[in-house]
This record gives sequence, structure tokens and C-alpha cells, in this order.
Amino acid sequence: MSFLFPQIIWLALLTSWVAWEFYKKASTRVQRAKILIFNAVALLLVVALAQPVKPSGIDEVDIQGTEIVIALDLSASMRATDIMPSRLEAAKSKIKALIAASRHDRFAILGFTSSAIILSPMTDDKVLLFELFDRLNTDFIVSKSTKMQSVFDLATKLSLIDAKQLVMFSDGGDEDFQAEIALARAHTMRVYPVGMATTVGGTLKDDKGALLLDSQEHIVISALNGALKNLAASTGGVFFEAGFDPQELLDRIHDHASMVASKSKIEQTVPLFYGLAALALLLFMVGASSLVHKLFPVLLLVVLPYPSYAGVLDFYYDAQSQKAYTAAHYEKAYAYAQKLTANTWQVLYNQAHLLYKMGEYDQARATYERIATTSPELKAALFYNLGNCYAKLALFSQARSAYAKSLMLHRSQEALDNLAMITYLYDKPEMSNSGGQNAKDGTKDTKATQKGKKQEGSNTDLQQGQAQSGAGASKMNAKKRTLTPTPDKSVGLSSKQYQTINKGSYNEKNPW
Repeated sequence: MSFLFPQIIWLALLTSWVAWEFYKKASTRVQRAKILIFNAVALLLVVALAQPVKPSGIDEVDIQGTEIVIALDLSASMRATDIMPSRLEAAKSKIKALIAASRHDRFAILGFTSSAIILSPMTDDKVLLFELFDRLNTDFIVSKSTKMQSVFDLATKLSLIDAKQLVMFSDGGDEDFQAEIALARAHTMRVYPVGMATTVGGTLKDDKGALLLDSQEHIVISALNGALKNLAASTGGVFFEAGFDPQELLDRIHDHASMVASKSKIEQTVPLFYGLAALALLLFMVGASSLVHKLFPVLLLVVLPYPSYAGVLDFYYDAQSQKAYTAAHYEKAYAYAQKLTANTWQVLYNQAHLLYKMGEYDQARATYERIATTSPELKAALFYNLGNCYAKLALFSQARSAYAKSLMLHRSQEALDNLAMITYLYDKPEMSNSGGQNAKDGTKDTKATQKGKKQEGSNTDLQQGQAQSGAGASKMNAKKRTLTPTPDKSVGLSSKQYQTINKGSYNEKNPW
């Protein structure tokens, strides 16, 4: 069970305190009974307002969305502070707001200076995209100029729909965009530039913090390129200022975009507040009755067994599943895990891991995919485990994509090694019968091991807390999950990406 509005539950403390003050002043048993009943009514109403729900499964629904390519300018001029805290940081914040405002669209992310690179392929995974911007490290990008033709070339390849949409966050450099306009028209691409600069402009600083000077010792001023407006108008798009409304931009895109039908997994829930409200009404009627002293004992017999007995054996099933897992009896452990009534991510994660241990890789993959989470750490582990499942099924293209997504969220040597091996196998079809056996085996496990040993096939320590997790939450699950921290939260680009985006940097003259 979970709550849609858990922040409301704190009101229970206030109602209990008020009831206690009145209870201390009550002089008869009837008055005390009524105070207790009315307090119970208030508590039930507070819990009902928090809207408790019980998961009832995951359904697939048809949705309509489009594909949007977002291009982020990473050139030196984006470090100017005429838009606070800097053009680049403001652009990253706005991109995240744009993605958050979207419901069913898919996004691909490009970064560019004098050349463009793919930061993320087309995806609807918002957690992965948000983490990408939080951890992006641009310290080793030495190319300083802004050239956009490569952006348009990549955008046409990333988006496969007929009417393509490109949202470009940039100050515009000093281009006139004639070549880009021709390319956009040839591929039916609408461009929505977001001007990440002011018309007045801002100064730039070198690596030592001094104001940047041109060859004639004049202070360099980088301002908004007015040609961005012509780029938008010439391609059927709309130009937006840096402080734009994300929903307005999405609405403009949807007015002209090709909508694509797809499937989305929606967790279904059963509301529980009806029973709480009905019980509160019954209690109120008893409390308001003059026969409260006679009805109160009978009411207790009705109320006390009210909570469902479903899940009362979950502790037993949990313990037996853990015992069987420790003894490597995975089929038996899975049989007990299936009896758990809770439908939490911990239960699903354990079931998927046991299926993997049993060799049921396709079922394990399907179970991992049922887990919805906003935790970057858990998301990284899920993608890693999915990569292992795909590798075992000899689906090397899907495995490579899953490992890459895991690495975007959390760097691990296992994922890097498996990605390298899967890339090798993917390029050699004659080895497809290997089933991915050469990749490092084992899924990242939430099951606790004795004396805090590292999990099999994982560089992360998902340790179990000392306290029990409670009914429905497996003891094999870690109540406190800690991931081995990386030395630096910022994740750099790969060497190939740095080589691509820095291409041409040695011949730059006045790149600002």
C-alpha cells in the first residue's frame, strides 16, 4: 500500500494532540469514549485524504507522442553569464524543464561545438535524460567555435519520422544558417531555436579567469545571433527567448509534428479510501449516539479485525525464500517469492533475479521491465541486468543499448567490460550462438550476502539494513541501498566523443 499524498498524514499528530487535551479534561467514561471515537474519525479521515492505494498490476496503454531532437551548444561562448548562472547551465535547466513537461514524447540529445556528438539516442526515459545533464562534464572540450551543419546531419538520422523537430539551445555563433536552412527543408525539419544569450551580450573569461581579449586587445563580447530568428521562420519553426514556457514550446511542436502511436506501461492501483471513509462515518454515528457506552465494546470487535489478513504470511515466505536462495535452490526460492502478496519493486527485483539464476532469461527480462523507478542508482542496476538478460538471449544490439544506458547513469567496470564484449559479438554474427557467455555473468542483486560480501557480478554494494523490511518486503532486499560512489559525480565523455567534438579545434581563429 502507498499514498498519493503522504504529506497530509502529519495532520494525524495535530488531531491526536487536540484529542489528548480534551481527554485529560473529561470527567466520565462516556465523555472519554466519545473523545476516543471522534479522534479515530479524524485519523481515518486524514488517512483517507492521503488517498491510500494498492497496486493491482501494470497495464499497457496506447499513447500518442512525437520525436524531438534537442541540440545543446557546448562552445566556449556558452560560458558567458549574461544569462545567469551561465548560458550553458541555464540551457541545461530549461532542457530538463522541457522534458519534464512532456508526457509521451521521445527525445534525443546532441551536443555540439564545431562538430556534433550524440549524448543520448532517442528515448522516453526521463530519469536517464535528467541524470545525463546532472553529470555531464565539459571540462575537456577544447573546441570553442560554433558550427551547426553537423547538428542537422545527425538530427536527420536520429529522428525517423517524416516531420522532424529540432530544438536548438544556442547563442547562434556568427553563422548565417543558409546551408542549414537548405538541409532542414530537404528533410522536412522544423527548427525551434532557443536564444541562450542577450542582444547586449556578455564577456568571456579564459582558463585563468581573466577577461578574454581578441587579437587587437579588445574585450570580447558575445551576443545573440539575430539570424536564429530567420532560421526558425525559414524552416516553419518558432524562435523562443531563454525564459520561454516549456509547455508553449511543446504545444507549438505538437501542432505540426507527426504523432507516433506506441505502448506505455501504466501501474494500475485500487483506491482504499472508500472503506476508510465508510468506517469513519460509522464511528461518527456511534460517537454521536447516546448509547455510545454500550456500542463501543461491540464496535471494537468490528474495527479491530478490519485490516485485511492478506499478506500476513509474507514474513514466512520471505524467510523461506531467503533460506532457499542461500542454499542455491533457486526454483524453490522463486516459488516462495511468488507467494508474496506485495507488488513492490523489491519483490519484482528479487523474482527477476531468481529467474535469471534459473536460466529463464526472457522471463527475467520481462520482470525487470515491469519495475518503474525514478532512482538513478536503481535504474542503472536495472539496465545492467537487462543487458545481461539480452546477452544471454544473444540479442546483442539490445544488450549494447542497455549497457550504454546503465553507464550513462552510473559508471561501473562490469558494464564497461560487458559493453566492450557485446560490441565485439554484435559485429561478429557468426558468434551469435554463444548466447553472450563471454560477457561477465550475474545480475546486480538486491539480495543481502553474508558479512556484507559484494554481490555476484556487481560492483555495487546493495547492503541489507539491520531492521526488518516489514510484511511484503523481502528480507533479501536491502532496506538501505548504497552504491559505491565514483570519485567525481560528473561523467566525462568517451575518448571518441571528445575526439569528435574537438575536431577542428587546432585551426580556430577568433572562435567567439
